[in-house]
Amino acid sequence: MQFIKDILLAFLAMCLLFFGLGALVSGMGSKNYVLAFFGGFLLFCCLLIFVNNFSGQKDKYKPPSPQPDSKQNEIEELRAKLDKFTKSYQEIRPFFLNLANAYIQEVVNKAVNKLTVNNYLVQKAKLEKQLNAMHQYGVTVGHANVDKYLLVLKNEYERLLEKEAQRQEQARIREKIREEQRIERERQQELERIEREQKLLEKALMEARLSHSADVARLEQQLMELEAKSQRAQSMAELTKAGYVYIISNVGSFGEGVYKVGMTRRLEPMDRVKELSSASVPFSFDVHAMISSENAPALEHALHKALNHCRVNKVNVRKEFFRVPLETILNAVEQHHGKIEYVATAEALEFYQSADVKNEDMDYVYSKTEHEVSEDE
Repeated sequence: MQFIKDILLAFLAMCLLFFGLGALVSGMGSKNYVLAFFGGFLLFCCLLIFVNNFSGQKDKYKPPSPQPDSKQNEIEELRAKLDKFTKSYQEIRPFFLNLANAYIQEVVNKAVNKLTVNNYLVQKAKLEKQLNAMHQYGVTVGHANVDKYLLVLKNEYERLLEKEAQRQEQARIREKIREEQRIERERQQELERIEREQKLLEKALMEARLSHSADVARLEQQLMELEAKSQRAQSMAELTKAGYVYIISNVGSFGEGVYKVGMTRRLEPMDRVKELSSASVPFSFDVHAMISSENAPALEHALHKALNHCRVNKVNVRKEFFRVPLETILNAVEQHHGKIEYVATAEALEFYQSADVKNEDMDYVYSKTEHEVSEDE
């Protein structure tokens, strides 16, 4: 582009030179001084173009001569700075790595200190996230080191589990002693009650036989039932592992498809269901199956093991709620105990009735019972 511009300027200067000389000569010959002056002006413009664009530029299109000394000095300075930086980095890197290792160890110790028997998965996920984020600070924690730190967390978790198992074993032993004492008291009370009823029935039966009453057969049947209850109470006391495994649900409290599988050694197993349906839940539990077993703890453990992956609470394994179809539970019961009678559909009577109650009806009932509630409080 500069070369073309120079050519155009040279052409313009030549035109001005040609017309300027012509005008100057013609003006001087004809004594036309205006024309001569105009020709002189054109020559002056031609001179200015020549001086401004072509004077002293014979080396204009030659490449600039190299300056080896100044470039070489700059390269040497840059090389010296790079060497200095590399040396400084090598001196600082061990300190930086020690600082990073100390930070990682602090992160691991923090995860270990916060670890409990119920939050291993949460702490493991947090530790993995923090270790993987170290690359943002220029530190890459290899897979081998990550596995090493996770192993520390796992070993601590196993230690806590062992300690918790020992604690639970001691608690289980104490609970077993209390349970057996309670069962023995219930057995004695039941035997005393049965004995009193037997005496009354025997007296009534004797009077009925003397009077040839038609109630003799009925009284004899009631007496046989009392004797059977007495034998059952004595057998339950002898078999301390005997009890009931129950399958219950609470649609209003936990929704469809959630079941509790538990165990009780009470003589009346429904007392345990009523206890669970206390003020801690808004609706009563529905019983799907009540399984009598000579070794209720073993049956309960087998069912919990079979349904382990279906737990609602996967952190606290002591919670006995499972999100699973009822058929799956029944198949596990059949495998470990045998076929049983069961109720497939939960009644959930209070839950469905509550859905149909109108707000104005609730206000009316509450207004009528508010005084009674305040008195109870």
